[in-house]
Amino acid sequence: MCYTGDIRVEVEAVRDFHCCATCVHFTVAKEKGRVKRFCKRLGYETDPRWKFDCWTPKDHVLRLMKKEESKKGI
Repeated sequence: MCYTGDIRVEVEAVRDFHCCATCVHFTVAKEKGRVKRFCKRLGYETDPRWKFDCWTPKDHVLRLMKKEESKKGI
């Protein structure tokens, strides 16, 4: 079992969705003609595929994880 905010989800569901791009702190901005992918919490550029332990999933990702759990019968 894993706790993401107030919602409990199975670790298997987290494994399928966990990456910077699905985190609430991940932002994308165009700066000087270049796309900048940035973590507001960590304060530096990041890659959408990277994973950190500080991950906080976006609301729609939490809903998808819960949906996957119910499909798998977890």
